[in-house]
Amino acid sequence: MSQSARLMLKSKYGLVHIPNRHRCGQWYAEVSKRIAAGEPAEAAGAAIAERLFRYEYKPLARYADGPSVVEIIAAASTSEV
Repeated sequence: MSQSARLMLKSKYGLVHIPNRHRCGQWYAEVSKRIAAGEPAEAAGAAIAERLFRYEYKPLARYADGPSVVEIIAAASTSEV
């Protein structure tokens, strides 16, 4: 996953640290599956972030001005996940 996508995830969910490539790859894969199954992108992203980054995730951070889940997925898909 690209560094920019990892930084976007950090910003989106108010994480303390930039998430590692493995966790970001998991987030990307699981969110993509949920979106394909019909779940709204923001809801899917938040649910997976809460599970994968549970010690750093800030639920209210997702409402802040920042990248959308769709923007993060687009940034992640421009490079190898």
